[in-house]
Amino acid sequence: MQRVIIPNDTKMFAQADVDPAITYYLTGDEKCEKVDRLIREETHVGFEILPLAVPHHQAFGELHLGDGAS
Repeated sequence: MQRVIIPNDTKMFAQADVDPAITYYLTGDEKCEKVDRLIREETHVGFEILPLAVPHHQAFGELHLGDGAS
């Protein structure tokens, strides 16, 4: 079954885009990610989609602080 663009997806994207404090949009919905890609083909968006399937350390990197011993 093909999913049409849900108005709520685009409403949430619009809210995220107008708030400069929002830099990431976390989602577990692959279809939502497809809608995001379609929108980005037409316009600039001020946030990045962050899929729940991507581990946080893969998306943001890791800090290797060591054990504190000198």
